[in-house]
Order: sequence, then C-alpha cells, then structure tokens
Amino acid sequence: MQPEATDAVGVSIGPGGFTGLRIAVSTAKMLGEALGCALVAVPSALVAAGSYQGAGPIIVALASKADTCWVTRIERVDERWAPADDGRLADARSLELRDIKALIGDEFLPRGIRDACSAAKVAIIDPKFDPLACLAATEQRMNGGDTTDPLSLGPRYPRRPEAVVKWRGGGTAESHRT
Repeated sequence: MQPEATDAVGVSIGPGGFTGLRIAVSTAKMLGEALGCALVAVPSALVAAGSYQGAGPIIVALASKADTCWVTRIERVDERWAPADDGRLADARSLELRDIKALIGDEFLPRGIRDACSAAKVAIIDPKFDPLACLAATEQRMNGGDTTDPLSLGPRYPRRPEAVVKWRGGGTAESHRT
C-alpha cells in the first residue's frame, strides 16, 4: 500500500503517560498533515476494552494515582464496544459498580477500588492495549464520520501533569485536555 492511499490515522489519545501521549499525538498530526488524511482520536479506554471478550457493561480504569483513577463505562453496541461516557476521575466511594460485569485495570489500581470490586463481585482484568483494537476503533469512528481536526487533536490527561503543577506552585487534580 502506498502512503498516499492512507484514508486515516488513528491514535490512542489517553489517558496515559504524559510523554508517550504527546509523542503519539504529535506523530499522528504529522502523518495526517503529510499524507492529507483524516485523523481519528480513539480513547485509550476503548483500546483496552477491545481485547476483552466477556459480557458488558464494563469499566476501564486508567491513570491511577493515589486513591483515584480515570474511569470510563464501556458498553456493547452492535457487537462492538462503545464508550457510554467521556470518563471521569473516581475513587472507591464515587465508583458505580451496579450491573458492571468486569473492570479493566492495571497493577496501579487503587486498593479502595480493588476492595469495592471484590465486594461487588466485579472481576478485575489486566488491560491489553492491542494495536488491532485501536485499528478497529479507528475504522468504526471513521465510518461514523468521527474525525478530528489536526489543530484540535490533543492527548487526554485526567490530571494536570506533575511538572505543570510544580511549575505553577500548586493546583488540583482535574480533568485536563491540552
């Protein structure tokens, strides 16, 4: 396949590591501009859900820090996973586990959330970030007309990056997209 035959570039936008997301988004923007193709922003929660074969709905918990993590509810729609919300920061007290079949979360998942899952009999599954899941989500979004302008494409961070908080001399944990 020739580069000019590329219809779209999909990129997992986070949440995730600060440097990795910046590099991925910058690379996607450069490819989109150089090839003249569409850009598709794929939430990392959708990529993590893509390899899960069980029943839904599920929660994907990413970017854990202290007692919080970024949680996104994912549901099956026409045999594919789809985000039911944009995600939010949550702790064990604010996490809604009623009717959830599984939670995808890594080894950094806060103890309180692990305990809440155990009490609710919700299985915790290790995330798998499969590039084929990102490709499938890219195709699904592209076919639905969900593309992103290169100027507005940016990583999704659940909190202000530590360097920014230290530089500004404080701040609060909040959803932040730059």
